Amino acid sequence: MKVTYSSANALLSANRKKVVICFISALVILSLFAAYQYISSRPKAVVKYEGIALSMKMNEVMYVLGYPPVVLYSDDEEVRFANGEVMKGNWLIHATKKAIESSKNGVRDYLYWHYPDSSSSKRIEVEFDKATREVKSIGCYVDSKAWVPLDACAINGIKAMDSEEVVTNRLGKPTFERIDGVTKNIKYSNLNMSIYLEQKNAYYIKVEKVTP
Repeated sequence: MKVTYSSANALLSANRKKVVICFISALVILSLFAAYQYISSRPKAVVKYEGIALSMKMNEVMYVLGYPPVVLYSDDEEVRFANGEVMKGNWLIHATKKAIESSKNGVRDYLYWHYPDSSSSKRIEVEFDKATREVKSIGCYVDSKAWVPLDACAINGIKAMDSEEVVTNRLGKPTFERIDGVTKNIKYSNLNMSIYLEQKNAYYIKVEKVTP
């Protein structure tokens, strides 16, 4: 088969066009992939944390996490001790086994459930709404003075023991912040997140509906 100069030139030109088209297509695909990666990695409003979602029912929480090893009195509840002392409940007062057994609905009569991690200082805390008995907040706490897993409480690109600088660089400027004694609380209403810090490190991350 005889190939003329003009036909060879046309074939070369067509091949070049194919190469250019393939190159441009690859650039477009890479650009779209980079844009997707950037958008998907940006912090977003959270409604689920540690396997628990806001507005979950008590039975659903128990199904996911199991029977709560620790339940606590509400802060508006009077607690009567064996010595006769009476005081308002708060997050430090754990319900005794006897108190739970004497409750009409057992652990379902308590709004604060804690799930300690037996292998580390990590603890999952679930708070229920008093009226609906649905999940109001999900918290993840670590003791900074004990061993903490590297990925403990990870969410939206931050985790327990991250510095305040890391948190704000990742999540942006908080919608609320307050220092109370040795701790600082920062909130992000757009992300449904509250973060508690001590000595500039996060030790408690909480998912809840935050009022701006």
